[in-house]
Amino acid sequence: MHISTNTIYTFCALIVCAVLPLSVHAETVVRVAESVSIVADQTVEEDFYAAGGIVTMSGDIKGDMYAAGGSVTTNGTIAADLSALGGTVQVHGPVADDVRIVGGDVKIAEDVGGDVFVFSGTLTILSSATITGNVYFYGGEAEINGAVEGSIFGAADRIRVDSAVGGDIDVTASRALILGNRAAVAGDIRYASLGRLERAQNAVVEGEIIEREQIVDETAGFGIGSIVVSFVIHAFALLTLFIAFRTELESFARTAIRRVGRNGLVGAGILVAAPVTVLLLIVTVLGSLLGMVGMGLVIASFGAAYILSGAIVGMVLAQLIVKRTELSVLWLLAGTLALHVAWAVPVIGPLVVFTAFMVSLGSIGTRIYFSMRRS
Repeated sequence: MHISTNTIYTFCALIVCAVLPLSVHAETVVRVAESVSIVADQTVEEDFYAAGGIVTMSGDIKGDMYAAGGSVTTNGTIAADLSALGGTVQVHGPVADDVRIVGGDVKIAEDVGGDVFVFSGTLTILSSATITGNVYFYGGEAEINGAVEGSIFGAADRIRVDSAVGGDIDVTASRALILGNRAAVAGDIRYASLGRLERAQNAVVEGEIIEREQIVDETAGFGIGSIVVSFVIHAFALLTLFIAFRTELESFARTAIRRVGRNGLVGAGILVAAPVTVLLLIVTVLGSLLGMVGMGLVIASFGAAYILSGAIVGMVLAQLIVKRTELSVLWLLAGTLALHVAWAVPVIGPLVVFTAFMVSLGSIGTRIYFSMRRS
């Protein structure tokens, strides 16, 4: 199965991102390529699905937009929700309802008519944007310069607010929570941080400022949230592949469970041999460059195997429960959820996850081997 590494990008969250439609209407547009674009004079009457290295939307989407890629940019209008997964995600066009993003670097420069849910390394909301609903951010650093009519929630290393906030601020900021000169908070501020609240001279807070104690205990309690986040990222990535490569994904899962023993042994061999081979190449002068390339391929293969293991478990559940060998959105979600729930089961759970990973990795290795032989 040939899947671009850009399409597989990330295991980077969000519970609502999993709420993908269970069917695709005839008017829906699905595009998969290294570069996907909707130009300024184009209109999509229903939902728009896109996966590729670079995804650019400059037209008019009458429904929802779902995108996954190395870079995702929206310049046009979206009449409903935007859900995106990418290394960089930039929103330069208005979104009428919610925005849900999992990515590395996220920038929002235009109005959002609903809530904003972001899991990312960095989030920047420019002063040109107004968020009608709430902002939920979990990640590294957030810079909020645009007006937020609702409240701000989340957990991050550093959060800086330099705009009007119509509701409360309720966050955990491990390094710092900063209020800039233009900050005007209509509600309360509740925060936990290793540092003190940094408040500019002209910052206004109409409600109370409450510092919660014991940030360590609170962040430890975020463990369940982390499991939910990892499940949503995994599910979003797998559903993206399902939309783009449904036939290939079903074939992969069906073949993987048909030869569980062989694929598991091959996967174990790859798990041991691949890192050792790469390290040996890296420490040699002539093989160092090849070793670095090999390391990238090994990491990509391991990541792909982890994502695809959800499809394998979903296929197993479908066969056990309804005696079918076809995948659906329901079984993909069930398989992915089963993997993440298994982590909470002592001993047996991690063993099940590891076995699924080994079978998936072995199946990838076997397919690559036979593909090379045929060529």
